[in-house]
Amino acid sequence: MRIPFVGGSDEGRSTPWNATRSINFFVEPAAQDSKSPAALVGTPGTDLFATFPSGSIRMFHVMVNRCFVVSGTDLYELYTTGLYSASLGTVPGTALIVSVDNGISSLGVGGNQILMLAGGLGYVFNILTSTLTQITDAAFPANAQQAAFLDGYFIVTAGNMAFSVSTLYDGLVWPALATAAAVAAADNIQKPFGSNQVLYLVKDSTTEVWQDAAIPTSQGCPFAHIPGSLVNFGTLADRSVTRVGDTVFMLGSTRVQDSAVYFGFISISGTAVEKISTPAIDYRVSQLTSLSDAISYSWVYEGHLFYVTTFPTDDLTLFYDVTTKLWFDWSTHIADTSYAQHRHLSNEYVFFGGKHLVSHYSEPKIYEMSSQFYDDDGVSIISIRIVPPLFDENEDGNIKIFKLVIDAETGVGDGTTGHNGAPTAWLSWSNDGGRTWSSEYSASLGKQGEFRTRLIWRRLGSPRNRIFRLKITDSVKKVLLGAVVNNGMKLMR
Repeated sequence: MRIPFVGGSDEGRSTPWNATRSINFFVEPAAQDSKSPAALVGTPGTDLFATFPSGSIRMFHVMVNRCFVVSGTDLYELYTTGLYSASLGTVPGTALIVSVDNGISSLGVGGNQILMLAGGLGYVFNILTSTLTQITDAAFPANAQQAAFLDGYFIVTAGNMAFSVSTLYDGLVWPALATAAAVAAADNIQKPFGSNQVLYLVKDSTTEVWQDAAIPTSQGCPFAHIPGSLVNFGTLADRSVTRVGDTVFMLGSTRVQDSAVYFGFISISGTAVEKISTPAIDYRVSQLTSLSDAISYSWVYEGHLFYVTTFPTDDLTLFYDVTTKLWFDWSTHIADTSYAQHRHLSNEYVFFGGKHLVSHYSEPKIYEMSSQFYDDDGVSIISIRIVPPLFDENEDGNIKIFKLVIDAETGVGDGTTGHNGAPTAWLSWSNDGGRTWSSEYSASLGKQGEFRTRLIWRRLGSPRNRIFRLKITDSVKKVLLGAVVNNGMKLMR
């Protein structure tokens, strides 16, 4: 009997009901004639690409074919070789920096500037002159929090209902009349966002959509609210807002009486809203300590479109595959023996020099991400799959499990990983709805070239219900195709 082995993370409020979890796996749909309709594939590993002198990575920004990093308080240019320039200036503070650019003039239009917001202040770096300048224009908003770029203008918000607009292609000049307020609903702007030639003003519990009204900044705000475009969803976490293609994704909130409350992860395209999180994911998120510090990014990889969100306070990373519409857990192991789940090491992502690069959340390091890497810079990736429960649907008796066979790509050892060069898969189970777990029992994934190796466990008892958990800790390629229980389950009456 084939059991539902391949899937995402959908553990909810009751593990006896559903304890399903995929940690450091994602689902790859198969072609029509494949052995199984889908497989579980191990998440990409990371390899060290660059190390800066000190501090954590506060900004990671690609402007056309150039990459800029703020590590600690120093601004650097990162090269495709992993080397970097001398310091190009300093940006005080320790918190993450908001950055956005206005394009390169050599491409036709652009101001050659990166706008950076740190500690409520604004800074502009000109990539042609390599000059870093603090914004001193009296009309620049105090306590600047978030920024966007659209149609030649920088847009900056300060945590209230107002926003300010720079002069065309110049983040150092902020005309006093080029301001407006998003007052269609009485909530504050969390993040401005330009997408598909419209300006989204994502607020606490609503989103307003504005468009370029062709008004000179010397005469007023160049943008105007589109009538009838109010969306009754916003966000509690400004850094969760990111674009995936022409769609804006975010940790969504809505208004209940006088408060903005978590609704679920949502996508907004135009004014159409789609809820992308499951009730199980919503329950997990609603139990977290803090939602406001959530950090998100999106990336396209090997035919998948991923939306990644980390909750730093709660040490948790979840990611959504837009391609399969499934959720998964992503964890970087900390060198201990507990194999506990933690957040993924990445904070921000860029594609630069043909590589997928991420910044470490607490160290001055940049990593390359790739499916060709099977660990996180030498640290094992702990991959875990917890499957849906097996039980007698008629509640008529126990089930006798003679044998479990997990179909996987084997012979993946490299001669050094695992026991005597053979990586190992570890099986445990729970007979009480995922509350406690058995000891772990091993099966070999095969040394290099041992392609006919099979993952088999026998004489697994006669439980009333059973949840299986598979764990792979070795740094090898991981592809799991499915699982079969002894050609069927026999009832013990």
